[in-house]
Formats: sequence, C-alpha cells, structure tokens
Amino acid sequence: MDILDGAVARKHNKVTKLGGYLDTIFDRINEFLILFGFLFIEMPHVVFDFKIWAFLVLFGSLMTTYSKAAAMEKLGKTISFCLLERGERVILFLLSVLLLNVNPIFSVYVFILLAFLTNLSAFQRILYAINKV
Repeated sequence: MDILDGAVARKHNKVTKLGGYLDTIFDRINEFLILFGFLFIEMPHVVFDFKIWAFLVLFGSLMTTYSKAAAMEKLGKTISFCLLERGERVILFLLSVLLLNVNPIFSVYVFILLAFLTNLSAFQRILYAINKV
C-alpha cells in the first residue's frame, strides 16, 4: 500500500505537503516494524549476534534518511540520491523475510549487506552535503 498511495495522489491531483510529510513518517514506521519483528525470531549468529546487525541496519536507515533531511533543513541543500535508497532497502527487507522460509542464515546475510550499505549510504550523503557547503 505504501507504494501506491503517492501514485494515487498524483493521478487524482491530491498531492499535498502534509501527505508527503505523513508518507515520510509512515516510511520510518514501516521500516522499524519490519526490523522490530525480526527481533522475535531466533536467528543464526554470524560474526555478531543478529540483534547487532539489526541495530546497525536501523541506525544506517535512520542516518540515511536524517542526513538528507538535515542537509535540507540546516544547509538548504537537496540530496536526491544515495547508494541505497528506501525502495532498495524495502526490497532487501522483503527478500530477507522470504529467505526465512529457505534458511534463516540467508536472511542474516541480507541484514549484513543492509548494515554495510545503509551506513555507507548515510556516509555518502553526509560527504555530499559537506562538499556542497
């Protein structure tokens, strides 16, 4: 449903700033709920406990989003790209859920990939904002 709401609003000329704001808020809630759900599943240990990987994914996701918002609010700079945008993160989250049915270790590997890529994306946005000052 999250993917459709913006498309429906644009098709019916009902796009509003409030709708965009609420969409962003609910995007964060959706990501959190997916991550939170994983904390109740017994997951294999790969280098670190799974909860550490989940925390790193959460931190990277939040920092990727926040670095974009902060660049606009504090610097007046628009950042419209990064290595791993929200759409790609959602696809990887869904892949990790599907892989639970195959073998939970595959889900852990997806989370490890997400942990690195989300934090790298945040770092990329931060560097971009700093270089635009």
